Amino acid sequence: LKKIMTDSGTILFTLATSSYLSLWLYVVSALSAFGCLQALLSETILRDRQFSLAKAHVNGVTRRLFGAWTGVATYVRFKCAQSPSNGAVYDLTVFTFVVALVFYAYETFVTRTVPHKNALAPFIVASTSLVWMLLLN
Repeated sequence: LKKIMTDSGTILFTLATSSYLSLWLYVVSALSAFGCLQALLSETILRDRQFSLAKAHVNGVTRRLFGAWTGVATYVRFKCAQSPSNGAVYDLTVFTFVVALVFYAYETFVTRTVPHKNALAPFIVASTSLVWMLLLN
């Protein structure tokens, strides 16, 4: 925890230093890279685990599209972890987490293709990352 003194002498605690954020983004990138490979290489993972409420809608095209998006998001997040002071990459990284939240919210609550338990991890990672990044910005 980093202590910051305010003008009034109150001590505020924050977890939000860019070095911790970079470490977090490296971890998220590694997990995303694994997810990307699973989507691209496995015939069944997306169908049986992620979108198990709409198995008939998961085919080769959806797997490759999901894998491609995840690959792009992984790369952007990795580049942000390397250089969190790069404003354009930082903003793009924030956007990747917004897209993830909107996507999983839509698939879970509107179309009901993703079970709540399968959306929990993406919700936690995306919302934690998004709040953290917005607090630092």
